[in-house]
Amino acid sequence: MSRLTVGIRSIVLALVVVCGAVQAQAGYLFRLSERDIDEVMTRYYPKGYDRAAALEQMSEPFNCKNFGDLCREVGEDYAVRVLENAWTSARKGFPIEMIDRVAQHDIDYYGQLWFDRLYPAGVPEKDPYWTPLAAATSCSDTVTADSGDFRIVHTSRRHSLVVLAWGRVKVEHFKRGLNGKYDAKRADKLQVEGAVTVDELSSLDPFTVQVADAKEDAKRVAASYIYGGLTIVKIPFVEGCGGVPGTALWACSCSGIQP
Repeated sequence: MSRLTVGIRSIVLALVVVCGAVQAQAGYLFRLSERDIDEVMTRYYPKGYDRAAALEQMSEPFNCKNFGDLCREVGEDYAVRVLENAWTSARKGFPIEMIDRVAQHDIDYYGQLWFDRLYPAGVPEKDPYWTPLAAATSCSDTVTADSGDFRIVHTSRRHSLVVLAWGRVKVEHFKRGLNGKYDAKRADKLQVEGAVTVDELSSLDPFTVQVADAKEDAKRVAASYIYGGLTIVKIPFVEGCGGVPGTALWACSCSGIQP
């Protein structure tokens, strides 16, 4: 065997060893370890959880697909912050209800920052903001309604932060400006209502929770059902309607597949 062949084989072997070492040292988001993730999930889900799924979701690099519609609500950069805040609170052992409130606040706060950064001059008439995500079902998770220069958009979303899962329906109110683009504008009253289907993996039958909210002099209103702690759940389906009551500015949307 020639020295050249031996040298090439040695290089290949070294690369295999290095690649193996890199894979073995594959990390998790926010410098978490497997032990950190196990401790958090065991604290909030003492009845058990899908460990392999949790580790996969929390593996680096951050993957929007692992967290439901979170990136569609706040953009990828802010989605990372929402997730990190939730897990920071969870590692400190905060009550699950407090983590719920923090997550909802973060969704609204970062969602507004993301919107302002993306559309500083308003949303164009044909922008993807108004259109549903392509799906294999006939369900549209984003639906708009127009009346003159006014427009509302209703969305149904499903989220997962690993320690939490929730369904959310939201309606936003816009007015077309002189530049032809739409800016978020206050409506005299906005109302939203919906239903969140919850599938407890330890239970035989999914159940549905009704959600609703209404605000006066508001640009947007949302209603959510968040589930966290005790039993791992999935949110397979969310649907709802909303808009300006008593007007043509009313729309309905849904997300997922109804069990």
